[in-house]
Amino acid sequence: MLNKPLSSIYFTAFDFETTGLYPDRDKIIEIGAVKFNLQGDEFRFSGLIDPGVMIPAEASAVNGINNEMVKGKPGISEILPGFLSFISGTVLVAHNIGFDANFLVQAVNTSGLDTEDLICLDTVLLARRYFKGAYSYSLENITRHLGIKIENAHRAEDDAAACMKLFIECIKNVPDYKYAELKTLLKHSGLRKKSLIQNYTTGR
Repeated sequence: MLNKPLSSIYFTAFDFETTGLYPDRDKIIEIGAVKFNLQGDEFRFSGLIDPGVMIPAEASAVNGINNEMVKGKPGISEILPGFLSFISGTVLVAHNIGFDANFLVQAVNTSGLDTEDLICLDTVLLARRYFKGAYSYSLENITRHLGIKIENAHRAEDDAAACMKLFIECIKNVPDYKYAELKTLLKHSGLRKKSLIQNYTTGR
């Protein structure tokens, strides 16, 4: 994958909404993802998830997802195989990817599943490299700074779509970015290679 030109790669920008901040005790309540390439192809995956626990009021205050909305929705073990199939063979992209990647690995482990060790890219780090001087690098603020609109902030699919657009704006700073190899992006942006299982596993 590292030797492939960016134009030949499918990326998946993804985002989770959760009941809290800690993957070892909190749960995913919404998945949103956009699989895309630089030719403009896009495929979407999204869904609410019944976490099997009550959603704390403070989490609902952030993402607007309440217990009634997830009632009767599939559990994580039901939706996860489809998501893993969706992201297979892609490069994962997320804003502050450590958060989402750790929740993903925890969910995979808890469900007794396996996943590929996919390369992971963080748009927070890319934005800090290419758009210096912004007053905030939260997804909501950096996208506003760049004129990227988020339809429903803190809902997974819309945040994933915004992350995709931010990623594309970032990599445009790489010379001949469509023809540059993935390893060139890493070198040019000052990032080191990180992968899902090697860098974000929470233990099994």
